[in-house]
Amino acid sequence: MANNKLKNLYDQVFDQVYPQIKNQGRGVLYTVMHIILYAEQSLSTSICNYLNIKSSATLEDDKKIVEGLISNPNDLLNLNKFVKDKKMELYWIVITACTLTGAYSCYKYLEYKKEQKTTQKISDNTKSSQKLVTEPQSVTPPRQSLTAALCLVVPANAIGNLRKNSQINASEIEKLIDAASYFLCTSVEDANTTQQSLELTDEDIVNISEQKEIYVRINIADGEEIVGKKILYIIKRNLPTHGQGIVRELAGLKYLSGLEKFNRV
Repeated sequence: MANNKLKNLYDQVFDQVYPQIKNQGRGVLYTVMHIILYAEQSLSTSICNYLNIKSSATLEDDKKIVEGLISNPNDLLNLNKFVKDKKMELYWIVITACTLTGAYSCYKYLEYKKEQKTTQKISDNTKSSQKLVTEPQSVTPPRQSLTAALCLVVPANAIGNLRKNSQINASEIEKLIDAASYFLCTSVEDANTTQQSLELTDEDIVNISEQKEIYVRINIADGEEIVGKKILYIIKRNLPTHGQGIVRELAGLKYLSGLEKFNRV
């Protein structure tokens, strides 16, 4: 009975996350771990680091981790049987993530999704009610574009050839996100205020020790979908399709102070 309930729990998690990973080529297990542990990103990162679960891993890499964690020969036989079925491959990867994060975390995640749906339903009903009393000729104004300020604290060895006021593409932004120990995605105005609390150095980035922490601020046009987000994989997933940003600040950090508003990885 308990095993059936656990399988049902994990199947529900799979139903929730499958639409988000069905077209994903890399980092599936890493992503699912962070989805389930949405409120405990540092724990998810610690588990992934310990088990060498990477955001750049291929499905084949994830499958090897799944195989390494399966102790039941019959389960391994089933995995190999459906190896050509991508959905079944993804199912096993999700089940592995569920096992690693635990039944309680899966339950919390499903309750969180239910709460989201209830909130969305209430919001939709409110919008529908408002629409009924709105004049037929009224037109909803287009959504305003917002420039996001993505603020990261990364080790100097992650900077590469990046320079202040230079352009940066999506793949480079994602690499910096993966290397970050602190992050904040906010409006340009809020970033200006927050930056005043940081103690930045005037050192030339080229000469800074590889292990020293660097503050990087990237302005990203049309970034309204990532402002305020507190989960790194969601920021990566919602980066604008144009995939471009501008490095507005790049400096060494004298101390790790003034980071109270930042999210720690």
